[in-house]
Amino acid sequence: VPAASSGAMYRRDVFDRIGEFDEHFDACEDVEFNTRIDKAGLKAMISPKLTIEYAARTSLRGLFRQLYRYGCGRWQLFRKHPSTLGIGTLIPVLFVLGLFALPFLWLVSLKAGLIVSVPYVFYLITIGAVSLDLARKNRKSLIFILPFIFFTIHFAFGIGFIAALARSQR
Repeated sequence: VPAASSGAMYRRDVFDRIGEFDEHFDACEDVEFNTRIDKAGLKAMISPKLTIEYAARTSLRGLFRQLYRYGCGRWQLFRKHPSTLGIGTLIPVLFVLGLFALPFLWLVSLKAGLIVSVPYVFYLITIGAVSLDLARKNRKSLIFILPFIFFTIHFAFGIGFIAALARSQR
């Protein structure tokens, strides 16, 4: 599989060929490394026998900090490897820009405010439905926190990307 889709363990010769992790990155250094692996034409192996244990953040504040850093890292990744900028990165950025623009649009034009609000209504419906489904399959009490988790992920990522972009323009 492409390294960007997995890539957690490598033989020493991969580092000899590609180089080590870029220490200029505060976040996304693994994604940047995997990008170089993919550009070199190397492949990664994925196996159900190999597992990675992940410790989720225990607070929304911690999650916000993590995703803010990740958004900053994605900006840095884009600067180094422009081909990595895709829709998955742009959607949270557009989400945040739209959120900030929305009150002004409502003030300027009712029609513009209404049009730009439509994707946010769908967003709320979607995270509500996904949260409900996950809570039903796992723990019912998750319904009270999952929408906030999803919002925090998308908002913090977008803010981080925009903040890094703004800092780079100074």
